[in-house]
Amino acid sequence: MEYIGAAILRREPSTAVLIPTCNHGRTELGIETQATSVVAEIRNWVRDYSPQSPSDINLRLSLIGHSLGGLILRHVAKMLIQAPILPFCNIRMGHFITIATPHLGSSWFSSLPPAIVASAVGKTGSELVLRDAFVSDSGRVDADHQDSQDPLLHRMARESDWMNALAAFQSRTCYACTRYDLSVGIETAFFWPQNLLKDGNNVSGLLQSVIALFCCLPVLRGFLLTDAQKQRLQPQLLDVSELHCDLEDSSFNFADGGHDGHNSRIRSMIKSLNLLQWTRIAIFSTRPIFGHIDCIVKSKFWCEAYGESVIRDVVERVLI
Repeated sequence: MEYIGAAILRREPSTAVLIPTCNHGRTELGIETQATSVVAEIRNWVRDYSPQSPSDINLRLSLIGHSLGGLILRHVAKMLIQAPILPFCNIRMGHFITIATPHLGSSWFSSLPPAIVASAVGKTGSELVLRDAFVSDSGRVDADHQDSQDPLLHRMARESDWMNALAAFQSRTCYACTRYDLSVGIETAFFWPQNLLKDGNNVSGLLQSVIALFCCLPVLRGFLLTDAQKQRLQPQLLDVSELHCDLEDSSFNFADGGHDGHNSRIRSMIKSLNLLQWTRIAIFSTRPIFGHIDCIVKSKFWCEAYGESVIRDVVERVLI
C-alpha cells in the first residue's frame, strides 16, 4: 500500500496518510485480532500526529484495503464507530475502498483450494473459507458441526454493527480484477453470484497478454518497448455499478461441492451487502498471473507498468 500512500501525498501533501505495519507477518491470527491491532495503531498515530488537544481534533477518515486488508478494515470501521479514536475526537467517515477483497471469502472462485487456504493461513484461513465457526481450539475442523454456528464473514455481512459501520461512509467503492487474479475472483470481490464480465479470448487480447508476460523481463520492458506500447500495458478500468445482477438466481453452487449450508450463507451475504450502494470498478488486468499484486503496484519496479492507472483512479476517488 506504500505506492498508494505516496501517490495520495503527491497529489495532496496536506493529507495525513497512515499505512499500518502492525500486522506484518501476523496474517494468520484472524481478522478480529488484526483489526484490533490496526485500531490501536490508528489511535496512537492520531495522538502523535495532531498537536491539538483531543477535543479540537476533527477528522475525515477514509479506509483503503487490499485483499484481506479490506476485510480487516470492515472490522476496523465497526470498532471505530462503536468507540471513538480518542475521547472527544470528532470523526466523519469519508470513503471506504476495497481492492481485490474476498468479501464472500476465498472458497468460491479462487484458484486456491479451500483446504489449503484453511490450513496454510491459520485462523484467518478458516475465516476466509467460512469454516472458522467449527474449528476446534486444536485447529482441527469438525465437519459434523459446520452448520451449528455462524462464520465471521457471514456475521460481518448480516449483522447491524458491521453493516451500519459501512453505511456510515460517504461512499463505498470496490475494485475487482476481471482476470489474472489467482487469489480473489471477481464474484467475491464484487459480491456477485456470477461473473458478468467474462472476457472473450480474442487474438488481440491474447497477444497483449503474451507481450505483458514477456515484459516481466526488465531488459524487454526497458529497452524494446516504446512509451506508447508501455502505456497500452496499463489496465483499463470500467465502472460497472449499473450492471444488473440477478440476486435471486438459485442455479449457482458456490463451493464445498454445493453444500447447502455454505450456499445459503453465501447467498445471504450477497443479498445483504448489495443492500448498500456501491461503486464497482472492474480492472482489466494485462499481465497474466500477477493481477492481484499489479492492481496496487506492490513493487514499483515490477508492477508500475501494469497497475498505475488503478492507483490514479483510487487517489481521485479518495480525495473527492
